[in-house]
Amino acid sequence: MTTTADVDFAKIAREVYKKIGYDHDLDIMVKIVKQSPDIAQGVDTGGAGDQGIMYGYATDETKEFMPESVVKVHALAKRLEDLRNNDARFSWMRRMAKPRLACMMEKYHLCW
Repeated sequence: MTTTADVDFAKIAREVYKKIGYDHDLDIMVKIVKQSPDIAQGVDTGGAGDQGIMYGYATDETKEFMPESVVKVHALAKRLEDLRNNDARFSWMRRMAKPRLACMMEKYHLCW
């Protein structure tokens, strides 16, 4: 991303930290540097196009074109969030709660 904006990243991080349910003291170090001229010369508008995260692969196992195991674990994560936000019995659960899914492949098919 290319910008001339003056952003208070530490303030934003603190606000998000509190919004997701944490209230402990927090030390934040912001380490953002100007884009390398070598990268900048390769992209003339809009900043570098070299950033991103890749996960998985395209497949016709699901309507999302993602592996079935990924779709299922995303659904579990969503349900954990729903419980944490809407059910008082789960108010103790923090955003760091993570779903875990184990599956096996048998002759190219998932076994649950």
